[in-house]
Amino acid sequence: MDLTLLAFANLLTLEDVEAFIGNAYHMSVGAPLRSEDRPKLPLAVASPGPLMEHAVRLSGTEGLTLQELQRVFHQLGKKRYDEGLVMLREFESITEARERRPNKAGRPEEQVVLRLR
Repeated sequence: MDLTLLAFANLLTLEDVEAFIGNAYHMSVGAPLRSEDRPKLPLAVASPGPLMEHAVRLSGTEGLTLQELQRVFHQLGKKRYDEGLVMLREFESITEARERRPNKAGRPEEQVVLRLR
């Protein structure tokens, strides 16, 4: 079995992924500053490319737009999100296509959609 799949076996929905990120930040940032035992961010959150790949996998054949990916990973902050997106785009398992999809207002517009190959 793919180690990435094994690592994310409990993350079955995009909401699970978003909650995992939130919990990781809560555990790390919420700990006392002077604690030597202060937990660090899990690698999956600190370097989120594989977690982003898992989110695309969870989206199935429908795929995931960049806007939807941003919504799931909004807690990362711009720098970490952008670094994860660069990593995600380097994975051979991901394809990227432009498609007309409804925007937030429901009007079709061209958007980037990520899918597994």
